[in-house]
Amino acid sequence: MRKLILITCLAISGLTYSQITKKLIETLKAGGRFDNELLKPKNTDASKTNAVVQKVDSMLYWNFNTTSNGWEPVPYKRYSNYTYDANNNRTSRILENYFNPNWFNSSKEDNTYNASNKVTQGLNYNWNGSSWDNSSKIDYTYNGSSNMLSRTDYSWTGSTWDNVSRITNTFSAQQNLTNALGEKWITSA
Repeated sequence: MRKLILITCLAISGLTYSQITKKLIETLKAGGRFDNELLKPKNTDASKTNAVVQKVDSMLYWNFNTTSNGWEPVPYKRYSNYTYDANNNRTSRILENYFNPNWFNSSKEDNTYNASNKVTQGLNYNWNGSSWDNSSKIDYTYNGSSNMLSRTDYSWTGSTWDNVSRITNTFSAQQNLTNALGEKWITSA
């Protein structure tokens, strides 16, 4: 059986990055559950300021070896090269796979945001050995209350973006979701 662990630490609480990491590792080794409250900001307004938020610079994934009943000594993949905009929105990150002894590019994500810090487009790329090739993208639209009106998924054909699927949401005057319509693109409709 394959298990994986994802460790992401933010210095939002009173603990530093290294203190949170140490507490997380000690808790997991003891078979306990980690208190997610440590990763949440005490004040949601404060979560968007550079003085309070420590931005993630990488995330590592490890395999759990059921034969030795322990974690493998090296991670098998990682997200790295994170970039952020002035509002602390993640604009880019790269997924790398580990093949002893090196890390190799696999895919890349780029995001754009509107003035309300809502993602408006997510672009995905695959590494071809020397450059990034388009892979897929998602476009989002929102109403004046920042509720998502639509999400449209596309795939890259080599020269154009082809429709894949779309979700369209409808909201009441009170901004409650009243309908969600999922559609799959078939041929031309």
